[in-house]
Amino acid sequence: MLSVQGLRVAYGHAEALRGVDLEAKGGEITAIIGSNGAGKTSALMAISGLVPVTAGEIRLEGRSILGMKPYEIAQLGIAHVLEGRQLFADQTVEDNLLLGAYTRLPHDRARVAEIMEREMNRFPILQRRRHQFAGNLSGGEQQMLAIARGLMSDPKLILMDEPSMGLAPLVVQEIARILRGLRQEGSTIILVEQMASVALQLADRVYVFENGRIKLSGTGIQLASDPEVKRAYLGG
Repeated sequence: MLSVQGLRVAYGHAEALRGVDLEAKGGEITAIIGSNGAGKTSALMAISGLVPVTAGEIRLEGRSILGMKPYEIAQLGIAHVLEGRQLFADQTVEDNLLLGAYTRLPHDRARVAEIMEREMNRFPILQRRRHQFAGNLSGGEQQMLAIARGLMSDPKLILMDEPSMGLAPLVVQEIARILRGLRQEGSTIILVEQMASVALQLADRVYVFENGRIKLSGTGIQLASDPEVKRAYLGG
């Protein structure tokens, strides 16, 4: 689905990514873990066109998307659920969802209505909060709205940045259940997650970032038993 080769991203003289190679296969969850500042968020932002790339290549289904505008990348089928949710707080739940479907609204309103109902069924709390302002939702409800908004474009690939951040353990379990369900439906997900234990349980493949490079990679099962990963990220 997605192939990244030799990816480099810099902010001024500070290099955030230093030659990263990774891939995401269709119908799988690919997780990226690592400490703060390791380059995880920069990798997602480079894929969705939100930061300039200084070197490397990014291909979606074999097609280069390097240098494209973020809205052009979104139109090709990549949805980015940003860190911190980034909702329109003074808009209703329904309006936030409609804004997630902006690539479809002009030409396929009937399909947008179908997707809206699909997401309301996936997240029943959003159905009950449909006409409330997003800013009045709890943290967990806001995260569910952020995910649902990303799904409104019916994407080929979903980028999710720290969906468990700041949430209670029971809500984290619910988010994990939703991600498993999306994979069962055939969705392709790249997940950046600070809670390594969650990422390792969910992911088919995991990349461990350190100082802008990939230090380790393997299946979730393999890395969950790796002594270095246990020591650094699992408290083992």
